[in-house]
Amino acid sequence: HLVRLFLLDRAGPVLTSSLSRIWERDVRLQDIDNVVIRYEKYGTLYQIVSAEIISGGQKAKFAVSAALTPAAQENITFEYNLISYINTRTGLSYLPRVYCINSLDIEKDSHVETVALSLAEWFEGYHEWHFEKDHEGKDTIVVWNTEKGNQNTSAEEAHTIIREASRILTLYYDVESCERITPWHHGAGDFIVNTDSGKVDVKLITVRGYETFSTPDASQSVDPLLGILFFLIELTIKMRMDKMEGMGDTIWADSRYVNAAVQGFFHAMKIKERDHECNAISIDDFMSTLKTLNQ
Repeated sequence: HLVRLFLLDRAGPVLTSSLSRIWERDVRLQDIDNVVIRYEKYGTLYQIVSAEIISGGQKAKFAVSAALTPAAQENITFEYNLISYINTRTGLSYLPRVYCINSLDIEKDSHVETVALSLAEWFEGYHEWHFEKDHEGKDTIVVWNTEKGNQNTSAEEAHTIIREASRILTLYYDVESCERITPWHHGAGDFIVNTDSGKVDVKLITVRGYETFSTPDASQSVDPLLGILFFLIELTIKMRMDKMEGMGDTIWADSRYVNAAVQGFFHAMKIKERDHECNAISIDDFMSTLKTLNQ
């Protein structure tokens, strides 16, 4: 009831304008035939539901995140604004489009509680994934497909997932300011994947922060060349870290995934260099410099 009220009341104008763009026709609230709300996931801070809007035989799906505690409400507002800012700044499409954020007051046990809710794009057919051990004891990636059951990936698919996740983070990295998306966690299911078409397509569902590297002297900025090196080191380490079943003990995946992360990094950096986003740094020269470093 709460989500339905949010969709058709607080988010109503944004919802109908979004549906009008998606379906390329004028949509009014009275044109909506049905709203199918499905509880999807309970997170540390938010509860996630999907909302399928049905009108005239057409369907569109959205994500609604609900934050119940004051800390969660502060976070959901921060993340919503940050995703909106990054989407506008970069023009990339690996993060969901965000449409609306608002709050509702509900009466509960003779007192009033506030719930913050956000409306965002739903990535249909994409699923959370995690590192697991296969029957030979090797690290592989298992896709938590909520429709077909858990699916083991091939070695090639697992390599592509890590390569693409690394490429996405690198594309969002700002060479000049050294700002990058951080923190991010495989254990929290930040990256999702779709393998239905035989291709591996990866998305990133949230941004908790967008910060530069800290330095001993806060008044000094990081040299862009060193920033790229720091980013690469951080990327190749964190790409191998996960949680068992998403919440258990820490998993440290095989070193073979480092190669996938490096490939994704350099692919993205070549794109940034092509688009004049590398601050006059030659990526080939950077690669040559890496090869001169000892352990």
